[in-house]
Amino acid sequence: MKKRKKGMLLILSLLAVFMSMSPAGAECKKGDANMDGDVDHADLYEIKELLRLGDTCRPVPECADYDGDGSITVFDVRSVLVAISKECVPGDANTSGHLTVADICKVEKMIAHKEYSKCADCNEDGLLNEEDVSCLHSKVY
Repeated sequence: MKKRKKGMLLILSLLAVFMSMSPAGAECKKGDANMDGDVDHADLYEIKELLRLGDTCRPVPECADYDGDGSITVFDVRSVLVAISKECVPGDANTSGHLTVADICKVEKMIAHKEYSKCADCNEDGLLNEEDVSCLHSKVY
C-alpha cells in the first residue's frame, strides 16, 4: 500500500510540474484533471484519487477543481460524474463509454429497484424496463 501511495504522490507531483510548465493563461475544461481535452472516467479517477489522498498542503490542480473553491471535495467528484452522465451513450448504465455485459447487469438491477437513469435507457423512451435489456442485448451481442 505504501508503494501505491508513493506512486500516486509521484504522479501528482509530475502533474503539478506539467501544469506549472503550461503556457501562462492556458485554459482547461472544468473537471479535466488529466488535461487531455475531455471530461471522462479517467478524470473522475484522478479527482477521486486527489480526494482520497486528501493532501491539503499541495496546491490543487486548477482543472481538477470543478467548482473552483481551491480544494478537491465530493462536490467536484459529483459534478464530474454529472458532466459525464450528460454525454453518455444510450444504454451505458455504468457510464464507462462502452456498452458491455456490465451495463446489462446494471440495467437489470435498476429495473428490480425501480430506478431510472437517462444513460441506462437504451431505447430512450423515458422508461427503464425489459425493452431496454433487449435493446442492450442487441447492441452488446
